[in-house]
Amino acid sequence: MRELPRLTVAVLASALLLAGCQPSGKESLVRGDAALRAGQTEDAIRWLERAAQLLPTEAEAWNRLGLAYHHGGRPADAEKAYQRALRFNRDLFDVHFNLGELHLEQGRAREAEAAYRTFISGSQANAQSAVAWRGLGMAFQAQRQHPNAELALVNATKLDPADADAWNALGASRFHLRRHRDAHAAFVQAAKLDPNLAAAHLNLAVVLQQHLSNPREALVHYQTFVSLSPNAPEAASARAAIRDLSIRLGIAMPSPSPAPVPATSAPSPVLLDRKSTRLNSSHANISY
Repeated sequence: MRELPRLTVAVLASALLLAGCQPSGKESLVRGDAALRAGQTEDAIRWLERAAQLLPTEAEAWNRLGLAYHHGGRPADAEKAYQRALRFNRDLFDVHFNLGELHLEQGRAREAEAAYRTFISGSQANAQSAVAWRGLGMAFQAQRQHPNAELALVNATKLDPADADAWNALGASRFHLRRHRDAHAAFVQAAKLDPNLAAAHLNLAVVLQQHLSNPREALVHYQTFVSLSPNAPEAASARAAIRDLSIRLGIAMPSPSPAPVPATSAPSPVLLDRKSTRLNSSHANISY
C-alpha cells in the first residue's frame, strides 16, 4: 500500500486532535448556561446553538437556547426554540414559564395566561413561584379581568412580600375595581419597597389627585415621577398636572420652557416602567 505524504499525515493528525478537543453537547450546554447567567448573550447563543445541534432531542438545550435568544432580542427565534423544547418534553414546565414571559412582553395576553397556568399547575414548587403568579396577574390585567388579576397578584405578594412590582400591579387592579383606598395602600407599599419605582409614584399621584382629594401629596409624587422618568410617555401629562396643581395650591413655579406642553388630564395608572428581569429566575444551574 502506498504511504501517505508526511504533510497529509500531519494535517489529518491535527484535524483529529482538534476534533477531539471540541466540547461535547453537554459541555456546550453547561458553557452556554454559564455565559447566559453572566450576561454574555452572544457567547451563550453560540454555545447553546452548538449544544442544540449536538443534542437535537434534548429539550433543555432548546429551552436554554430560547432564553438566550430572548435575552438577545430575538423573540421569534426564542419562540421557535421554546416550541422545539416542548416537542421533546411537554412536561419541562420551565419552558411554559418562559413562553409566558415572552407572550406577555409581546402583548399576547391570552397565550401568556395559558402558559403561566400550565407552569403553576405543573408542581407544588411551581405553585409557590411568586413571579409566575405576578405574570399571571398581569396577563389577566391585559385582558381587563381585574378580579382574577387581583387574586393572582395577592398570591404573588403573599409569596414574596418584597416584590414592589407585584404590589404596584395589585394597586392598578384595585384602582380599576374602583377600590381606590386599597389601591393607594398597595401603591404606597410598592414605593416603600422600591423608592425608585417611578410607576408607583405616578399611580400614587393619580389616585391621590383624582379620588382621595389630596392634591398636595399628589404634587409630590408627580414631581418624583418626572425626576425618575423624565422621558417616559406619561411625563408630559405629569408635568401638566404639576403646573395645574401648583397654580391651585399657590406654589411658585420656575419660568416656563420655550415650548410648554399643553395641559392634559392626569394619566391613568401604569404597571411597570422598567424591563422585566424575571426571565431566568426559575431555573437551577445545569450540571452534568
